Amino acid sequence: MTLARWGYTNILASLLLAVWSVSLLPAGWPQYIGIALSVLICGFVIAFFRNPKPNVPEDPHVLVSPATGVVADIEEVDEEHFINGKAIRIGIFLSVFDVHVNRMPYDVSIDYVDYKPGKFLDARHPDATHHNEANTLGLT
Repeated sequence: MTLARWGYTNILASLLLAVWSVSLLPAGWPQYIGIALSVLICGFVIAFFRNPKPNVPEDPHVLVSPATGVVADIEEVDEEHFINGKAIRIGIFLSVFDVHVNRMPYDVSIDYVDYKPGKFLDARHPDATHHNEANTLGLT
């Protein structure tokens, strides 16, 4: 299993924090429980940053989902910066158990990038779509 390169810092931090916190516990059962909790937390962090090889069909005309979550909404929107017209927005919800690596769904060129700084509200929050950090890509 490969890991996403941007996760290495988080994985290392969780391992160092686990070793440090367990070293502070008294010997015996408290330390055993601390080790067990540390293994679970580090395992979760590693699982969050996993980057498995996707199973992509050979057909070049097949559009593959860029993410492994659940399609949460599909709506028509007015796109005013790249195509200047109607567009279809597909929202994909990623739970903490999904792979958090996004891929290109088709062989395309990136012709437009619009980064919007913002909040980090829970993805289920009703204002998340409008107030969270976002990166819009125009693909052709």
